[in-house]
Amino acid sequence: MKLVKADNSLLSALRMAGFTLIELLVVVSIIAILAGLLLPALTLAKDRSKRSNCINNLKQLGTAVFNYANEFNEYLNFSRDEAREK
Repeated sequence: MKLVKADNSLLSALRMAGFTLIELLVVVSIIAILAGLLLPALTLAKDRSKRSNCINNLKQLGTAVFNYANEFNEYLNFSRDEAREK
């Protein structure tokens, strides 16, 4: 900031250095609008992430069942009651 002789010009220089309340409110409102536009996209990405996680879990479960059946001569024990009866 440049110092000048008269008080009026110093006061006007100080006013130019900061933001007015209106400018601050405009910036805050623009940020709020942009955040509002971004939230649906984030929700969609979260749903896709959950879907991908579910598909991966199903794949892992299928692989585990296949490996179990392969280890025990293609036999799957679906119920514990059947094992108790024998």
